Amino acid sequence: MMISKLEWDSNFFGYDVAKIVLDNESEINLSITKPFVLTYLFSAEHKSEIENKLVDIKCNYIKEIKKVVIENTIEIDEYKVHINSFDEIKELVFLSGIYSRFRKDPKFTNNEFEKMYSIWFQKSLFNCGSGIGKVFIIKEEKIIVGFVTLDFEDSNNARIGLIATGLNAQGKGYASKLIKRCEKECLSRNISYLKVATQGLNEAANGLYKKNNFILDSKTYIYHHWNK
Repeated sequence: MMISKLEWDSNFFGYDVAKIVLDNESEINLSITKPFVLTYLFSAEHKSEIENKLVDIKCNYIKEIKKVVIENTIEIDEYKVHINSFDEIKELVFLSGIYSRFRKDPKFTNNEFEKMYSIWFQKSLFNCGSGIGKVFIIKEEKIIVGFVTLDFEDSNNARIGLIATGLNAQGKGYASKLIKRCEKECLSRNISYLKVATQGLNEAANGLYKKNNFILDSKTYIYHHWNK
């Protein structure tokens, strides 16, 4: 069992953070985490001996991109930094992470979740400017009510990062339309696979991806161990 420091997380949180990737044969020894305030433990299997530290079951989905049919019942636009502002989409960005482990873990007490998801969305905008990503939005009466971020990992794979529709806009099929728009973008770039990850507790998201013919590729059990 090896532990490694996470520089970005440590700088972001202001204290030392590390990770451990557990294999099937790993014997869990939490004493090696003592130099770190927080350690993430990732496992492909459930570990009953640290059940009380479980914060997320990450569900990884994948879909092979084929011909896409989009009903033109609502316009899907690209988010433009010089036209749109973060304030008008901020609530949706936070809504996209309602089941996030950084929101669920009560030991995060300094608005870490909001700060992290703001940075995540800003990174998606940077990717747009660099040509390696897109952000698509749906509006009702000039108000953004849904969005999705799409990042191009390489010539053959793309990934949905954040996706959400407003509480008053749910049940209208907007999330599926945003996914179809991502698929269309992938098709235009000859990208074969679209990936996405969501939290195990997010039943609505898991149902959405299965409805749109994504296949559950793997699960990752994530635990947080704190030394404070």
